[in-house]
Amino acid sequence: MAYWKKNLGPVVKLEGQWYDDPVLMKLGVNKEEEIPDLTALYNEAKDYYSRELELYKNGGTGSGMSESESNWIKTVFQSGTSVDKINAYALLINEAPVHNISSVKSLIKMIELKARRQCMQSVDALLKAFTSTLLPRKRKLIPFSKQNLKTAKNLEKSDKKKVFILFIFEEELKSVYGLFIKNLEKLLKDPIDVVKKKGIACLEVLLVHSPEQEQELLTQLVNKIGDPHRPTASYAVSHLQTVVKKHPNMKLVVASEVERILYRSNVTAKTQYFGLCFLNQILLSQNDTDLATRLVLIYISFFKSLIKKSNVSSKIMAAILTGVNRAYPFTQSSDANATLVPHLDALYKIVHISQFNSSVQALSILFRAETVGSIEGASSDRFYNTIYKKLLDPELGQSSKITMFLNLLFKALKVDDDVKRIRAFVKRLLQVGQKQSPGVLCGILCLISELRKLHPTLIQRVEKPKYSELTNSDSAFTDDEDEHYSDVKLSENESQEMDKDTGPKVSSWLHRQNIAIKERSKNCEYDRVARNPSYAKADGSDIWELSLIQNHYHPSASFFASQILEGQVISYPGDPIQDFQLMRFLDRFVFKNPKAVKTTDRTQRVLGRRRLYRPTGARNLAVNSEEYLNYDVNKLPVDELVFYKYFNEKAKTSSKKPDDLESLSDDEFEDYLESIPVANFADEIKEKGNREKNKEDEVAEFGDSDEDDVDFDEDPEFNSQFEDVKDMLDGDDFDEEGFGSDDDFLDEAVEKSGSKKKKKAKISEVPDFEDAEDIDEMLLENADSMDVGGSEVIMNADKADWKQLNWEKERVNKMRSEKWRNKKTGQYKKKNSIGITKSKGALHNKKSFKKAKPK
Repeated sequence: MAYWKKNLGPVVKLEGQWYDDPVLMKLGVNKEEEIPDLTALYNEAKDYYSRELELYKNGGTGSGMSESESNWIKTVFQSGTSVDKINAYALLINEAPVHNISSVKSLIKMIELKARRQCMQSVDALLKAFTSTLLPRKRKLIPFSKQNLKTAKNLEKSDKKKVFILFIFEEELKSVYGLFIKNLEKLLKDPIDVVKKKGIACLEVLLVHSPEQEQELLTQLVNKIGDPHRPTASYAVSHLQTVVKKHPNMKLVVASEVERILYRSNVTAKTQYFGLCFLNQILLSQNDTDLATRLVLIYISFFKSLIKKSNVSSKIMAAILTGVNRAYPFTQSSDANATLVPHLDALYKIVHISQFNSSVQALSILFRAETVGSIEGASSDRFYNTIYKKLLDPELGQSSKITMFLNLLFKALKVDDDVKRIRAFVKRLLQVGQKQSPGVLCGILCLISELRKLHPTLIQRVEKPKYSELTNSDSAFTDDEDEHYSDVKLSENESQEMDKDTGPKVSSWLHRQNIAIKERSKNCEYDRVARNPSYAKADGSDIWELSLIQNHYHPSASFFASQILEGQVISYPGDPIQDFQLMRFLDRFVFKNPKAVKTTDRTQRVLGRRRLYRPTGARNLAVNSEEYLNYDVNKLPVDELVFYKYFNEKAKTSSKKPDDLESLSDDEFEDYLESIPVANFADEIKEKGNREKNKEDEVAEFGDSDEDDVDFDEDPEFNSQFEDVKDMLDGDDFDEEGFGSDDDFLDEAVEKSGSKKKKKAKISEVPDFEDAEDIDEMLLENADSMDVGGSEVIMNADKADWKQLNWEKERVNKMRSEKWRNKKTGQYKKKNSIGITKSKGALHNKKSFKKAKPK
């Protein structure tokens, strides 16, 4: 008691994080099962903690807050907004976490409110507090009963009180953290997706940050895979992948939790699909043998259920096959083979009836099982027959798995020791490749070039035997390489009955002895539709398909085919399927630079490396760059030569263009302008005027016409149409500059309504300019009075003089500047005969305009 009176401030004064206190770290965890005086020690520690909170609340020495700050906090809690309160709570927790556990509880209560905005702000504040201040990163929170109390009670008095206070705080924090997680579960059930995604993100951050309550957090996060809203479920899968990436040691734990949700009785197919997609995205290593074996067992169990339902073409089946294909290499071969043997027939069925992508995955599994794994009872011939038939699939060229398929085919042919079968594959590949895109064809040619390294005689020319040799020798028909069949031997009684019933014995199969010589000669030729590539007789036929590909429209395909025929090896550093796509060519055609690789995610580099492929060498340079133009032409791909030649020619012919301001200096630009001949516009106008002067007879005839001698002053019908206009112009206010007298106005109207021939301008009245410089001087003098465009341009359909247009523009601006519409009606004068009100405003202010002088 005396200790608390002498020390007016709190006992706990932290310099860093509370869980990094040196005295607390030395104690560790209690390894004994029972502590006899546990209740007494707990009450003692509770008393220490309550007194510590009172000292902090009273603001004693070392409380960390001054009196003004304390008063400000009180004012915020009394009259501040919800945002201010949340910030105040967060400030208190950051300043003294041990003494402000009540602030954490207050923030948790705000999560329960119906106001979602305030709830989200509280979650953000609590998430930051738990991850930055409250939760230890490398251990779980220890309850009071599990603390090393036996050692703590024998410490010095000051250390003992400090340690006991931290013990009680840690236990309080553990309970408060559990309450926070329960409130997060309420967010996950909110009908609004934004709130649910906020809860999912918080679960992932807490699970990555600290192991405290990890099982509860993991359960809630995995349960969101079954969310009925598809984007939310996908969002949960994405955050689960983040957890596994940041904590690889949790892969087995997370996979077990996902397995538990997959086998629920009320789970939907969509949930199973998302769960299987997550499992097949887990990156495995050689140390994950147990996990890989467990994953294969999960996939096989779902595979069985789908086979029973005859649902082999679903997305779930594709996810299962992908998972087996990725997990199988990391399993123990004996265990994996035992699980796959009963399902080989089902895998072959999937290859034949499902889509191409699923077929490729199934073929990859069969390749490992039958050729690499050497499963007992497996037949490699069946596998090669199946993949030989799959080459004729119409989805081959449009599939996204074409690279994987060619890679699988290369591995299968690489381990095959039957050269005749390999040659049949080569011929079918070349036949199919001619109908595919240039990228697929070039990939096939690269594959054949690699196979030729292993079998140099693969593309060797074959000399066919003559027809006489075929007829005189039976050696061609007794070869064991042909498919041949034999009848079942019957007993004597059965044979006699067959003879009685059917008469002469006729075989049910076509034997070689019964085949005509003509049919025998055909049988020795290459059979392109044979089911078994070993019996296609490709060894007796030339690889004539390469000669056709030599004339291919794509230069790279033609070049690769020529290299193979010449016995050279194709050395292409990039990916031909990616580099020779039409989209790549169009990107180069519009000078689009290759995208920079931004992601460094290991999963993206391994599982999504096809999407992250970037070309190398000259393909990685912009076609209009200097580096590309200076590139060694001998190292350029043949399909890039068209760009290289074009830009080199363009650089030679268009160097230093006059419109290229960056490449021209001022002196060069002046010299260029001087070299341009100046057109003499005045001479052209004079010549045109002289040609018009030669037509004086026509002008005289035009002036003497009776139609032009009409006197409009004596025409009452015409004058009656302009009586109102005359009345309006009789007023003094309209006798301004630009209008002139009434007679002039009527004369102008008459001229507009008269013949079009009178409007013809006389060319002889064109001013005489020495050259174009005089025209420039005139334009500069009248530049202020001419508008060349914009919102203020006045329509000049009547071809009025620029002075008239300038006067009308000033009048409109004057009317806009003075708010004449807001003036009282009493200030207006009487209306004239046509209804226009005359006022003292800007429109009729005589002082603001010059009065027009009558001529």
